[in-house]
Amino acid sequence: MPRSIHRTSSSHFRFTVLLAVIFLAGSGNWRDGMAQQRSPQQRVGDGEKTVLLYGQQKERETTEVRAVITVRGKLTEREEVKAGPVPMEAVAQVVYDEHILPIGSEHTSAEPLTSARFYRQAQAQLKVGDHGQTTKLAAGAELQLATYGADGLRIFSPTRPLTRDELELLELPGSSLLIGQLLPNQQTSIGQ
Repeated sequence: MPRSIHRTSSSHFRFTVLLAVIFLAGSGNWRDGMAQQRSPQQRVGDGEKTVLLYGQQKERETTEVRAVITVRGKLTEREEVKAGPVPMEAVAQVVYDEHILPIGSEHTSAEPLTSARFYRQAQAQLKVGDHGQTTKLAAGAELQLATYGADGLRIFSPTRPLTRDELELLELPGSSLLIGQLLPNQQTSIGQ
């Protein structure tokens, strides 16, 4: 029976910001770089407080990325079925080490960003009513290459083809390759 998802009050933008915070908090290079470059909070001008928003990954550096996505809602049956809404919950957990690959002397927005990713954990549990299903990245497929260019994110498996479920598991909303391009990399006023 076809089911339709009842819209919930989740926000893709909030998830992207959360992913940015998770990415930044997991990056040892980011913390070290901030301590060496400047204080994370400074007072400027007339006492205005600022925060350094920095997330640039550098070539030849490895960063740990963790993402947890939780979706809850209700599935509603077609009108002719006359059944009430069915609770639905999905939880995905992904942990990988990402190493930006050298692409030349200096990256420009026209060039794609490329990284090697080693997935230490990639699984999702989906539960609809009393029925559940778990999807995991199979052993032997932990190493992936990710490229983000003009046509979006592309994931390539050098060891074997990925199943559709595995590929959907790895294609998260937001990409750790883009975090550095989303943040201003400068002191920013709180609330700006």
